[in-house]
Amino acid sequence: MRFNYFVLFFTVMLTGYSLGYKTYKETNLCSGTRHKIFLGKRQESAAIVTIADQKEHIRQCNFSIEAAKHSNGIYVVILKSALRRNEVSGICIDYLLLRTPKGIARRTCGEYQVGKTPLESFVISETTLYVQVEFSADEPLPAGTEVSLVFTSYFNDCAKAGPNSKACVPERNEGCINSEFWGDKIVNCPSQDCLDEGGCDHLGEIDDLEYIQPAPVTLGAVTTILLLLLLFTTCLWACRKHHVCCWGPFCQQDSSVRQRNSSSDLDDVNDVNTAVLPSAPVIDIVHPPVFEMAEDRTSQVVSRVDPDKDPPPSYESLFPN
Repeated sequence: MRFNYFVLFFTVMLTGYSLGYKTYKETNLCSGTRHKIFLGKRQESAAIVTIADQKEHIRQCNFSIEAAKHSNGIYVVILKSALRRNEVSGICIDYLLLRTPKGIARRTCGEYQVGKTPLESFVISETTLYVQVEFSADEPLPAGTEVSLVFTSYFNDCAKAGPNSKACVPERNEGCINSEFWGDKIVNCPSQDCLDEGGCDHLGEIDDLEYIQPAPVTLGAVTTILLLLLLFTTCLWACRKHHVCCWGPFCQQDSSVRQRNSSSDLDDVNDVNTAVLPSAPVIDIVHPPVFEMAEDRTSQVVSRVDPDKDPPPSYESLFPN
């Protein structure tokens, strides 16, 4: 029973974590390092970035948006913007720059707000987008300088966007986004009539957003690995405690069967080793006779003279001189 409660609790935690937008403020986005914001799948396929209350010494913010590889691109909608423009020349003093790896760049400035001005949006047909917000260093920053953007990955195949997904281009059934983003008072579709919200007139400013800070990619990856390792260890502990999976009765029965089979195999081996083999016939070994070598008796042989024969002549008679 406790194990079931543990599984239920973990499922609720995952569900609660996956719902809602990824929301970011400018604290780390306007540092010297370019940060990456990943758009995941389904409920995590959108993010809101807000840059406001800039410091005088920080005039540039750089970050990138990475959508899922199987998506078709990114929708960019300006929820609110107060970037200065020269009223005479029309040149941007502050600006928002969107750039893709293929070199496509779009620059914009001015004041926009969903529900009060025409919608300013962009369709990026790539999965990587570089974003730069530049505030002019020649003039002091006025109060109320703010940029709020929403990034949403879209799919031309609605099945990839998740169940009950809806198309931002209904006439071609393309540009599908997750159904969780429809009717949430945040515009995701790049259409002038705020299609996913049923119109733009009733939409106002976004309040009560819980912002999170973008951590470096390395730290996020290490944190994810540690969490997965902790989850794996917890699951092993729970399975062992409640005698499930490898610690269940079926596995124990199989283990006992394997142990009995191993014992029987060992007994068979011992029987083979202790078996009495038939005795072989006894062969009598016949040793060859040993011949003793006769001792050298040359020095001991005494010459015998036959008395019937004349003795040989003496040396003196043969060689008188």
